[in-house]
Amino acid sequence: MRTAPELATVYFFVNFEGGERDSVRSAALNLAAELTDELNGHADGVDWHSESLSIWSDRPWNNEGKRLDPVYHAQVNFVAKTANFDLLGKLLDSLTEREGVTVNSVSWSLTDETRLRIEREQAVAAVAEATARAQAYAAALGLANVVPVHLADTGLLGDVSVKGASADMLMARSFAGGSPEVALTPDEIKVSAGVEMRFEAN
Repeated sequence: MRTAPELATVYFFVNFEGGERDSVRSAALNLAAELTDELNGHADGVDWHSESLSIWSDRPWNNEGKRLDPVYHAQVNFVAKTANFDLLGKLLDSLTEREGVTVNSVSWSLTDETRLRIEREQAVAAVAEATARAQAYAAALGLANVVPVHLADTGLLGDVSVKGASADMLMARSFAGGSPEVALTPDEIKVSAGVEMRFEAN
């Protein structure tokens, strides 16, 4: 089943580099503080968190094979989640206009409540489909009575080896949807639910 996303999560970071450790550190901390103030200003619409400042250095090589002076890097990672897509657009505009900010990605998702509701609905539909298939298989074998004996999420029942003269054990599976899709532009999200059922027929 496809449904419109309800939440957007933005992954972005502040990053500066240069030859002076203290100046790089100060630049990253100052910009991170500005972003913190901005995100706090949207407290009613944005849930966010950030990581502590990371600082490291490397010594690059020039095209003549000479080792250059150390280059220092300072980075602070942020994650911001919102259900207000208009506010999301404004936030992305603000972030991409700032030097030193890189937006990694935006992921789209559903609230836990919505996803659980849809998964329950899909599971009920999957049970009905599996039962209908089992009844059709039984009818093709000339059997009339079909009784479900096991029901579980997909993959939990394992393989079945049918033995005995009657060989009257049937299995039917039903699936709905696939894995969630992630894109920069909101796209409908696929929600999946699957069941495995075992039936006895005679």
